[in-house]
Amino acid sequence: MRTLSLFLGALALTAVVPHAVADGTGVQTVFSLDPNLGQNPEGVAVDHKGNVFLTVAPTGDLLKRDKKGNLTTHAHFDRGAGFLLGMTVDKADNVYVVRSEER
Repeated sequence: MRTLSLFLGALALTAVVPHAVADGTGVQTVFSLDPNLGQNPEGVAVDHKGNVFLTVAPTGDLLKRDKKGNLTTHAHFDRGAGFLLGMTVDKADNVYVVRSEER
């Protein structure tokens, strides 16, 4: 049975990526993932600085793409602890992530 537990704070869901569309010329790729490697995107959030965060279920990675296009692993969570799901960013740019747990 799966239960949802809150990881890193309060729950809120966000599904907007304002930096995903370029200057009217077309769509810009924000993240490139390989589903064959288990890189299935789940939650997306954008902070006030323009950084885009993406949870990758079930790898446990929280990815960050900054305004310059640099991609880093912002945090990594144990794969056996459940899937990373939705997330949000508060006014102070703290990132909150929801994780499901297997029981």
